[in-house]
Amino acid sequence: MKKQIVEIQWVDSMAARGWRSRKEVEDELWKATPIIHTVGYIFKRDKRKIAVVGSIDDQHPKDGPNLNHYHEIPMSAVRSIRKVR
Repeated sequence: MKKQIVEIQWVDSMAARGWRSRKEVEDELWKATPIIHTVGYIFKRDKRKIAVVGSIDDQHPKDGPNLNHYHEIPMSAVRSIRKVR
């Protein structure tokens, strides 16, 4: 597995719990556009999604590394991908 580290800037989905008035939704929630910055090792990427992991071990060279903190992001939400290393 090639260990390329990237920072992905992407638009997150928005959700809220509990009852809110229409005005609260329009004034508070509708205006919020969560932009997320995720840094990690590229695990897989295709035209539909990119997956990054936060940690990789070298305990199983025969079977491949163990992976930790798997994060999958739809490419439709990605604003930019910047190579860190």
